[in-house]
Amino acid sequence: MPSPIGHLLAGATVALAADQRHEITRRWRHAVLVCAVIAASPDLDLLYPGTHRMMTHSLSAVVLALLAAMTVTFQRSGRVDWRMSMACAMAYCTHVLADYMGADPGKPPGLQLLWPWSREWFLSGWTVFLATERKYPFSAFAISVNTMALARELLVFGPIFLLVLLRRRRLEREAPTDGPAPRLTANQMR
Repeated sequence: MPSPIGHLLAGATVALAADQRHEITRRWRHAVLVCAVIAASPDLDLLYPGTHRMMTHSLSAVVLALLAAMTVTFQRSGRVDWRMSMACAMAYCTHVLADYMGADPGKPPGLQLLWPWSREWFLSGWTVFLATERKYPFSAFAISVNTMALARELLVFGPIFLLVLLRRRRLEREAPTDGPAPRLTANQMR
């Protein structure tokens, strides 16, 4: 299962890709931070022993993240900001998808993707992401395992993040600037 760093990077990438105006405005810098935190948030279930990879790692939780984002954007502006709401839901979904495609030494392995309708555990079988070690995190063994896992996450998520960022920069350079309207002279008004 990916580390928090991998999840944060995936969430930030979603937010950068969702901004279609391609302007690094204060609003979208905030969105990058929010989506990064949302992408890492399913692992808050680690604070409640015996619940990891269950309800917070389900498709139902992705839908709840969408509904929560819709509610927040509606309360803030009086209308649902669909782009921001979908970015939040997709950021949450990156966590579920990355864990689904990761190695899981836990018992039972996998995620309860269909919670609450099914208690079955699902794992893709493709080990795109390596397992991380949470027990004794400062031991030499854990540091070694987590360094390798992080390297793999950066190899997968890093190029995607950089491509999205480079695309945004190129589009920012090509976008027309909205300067002040030109003043008309007396002769041009006739």
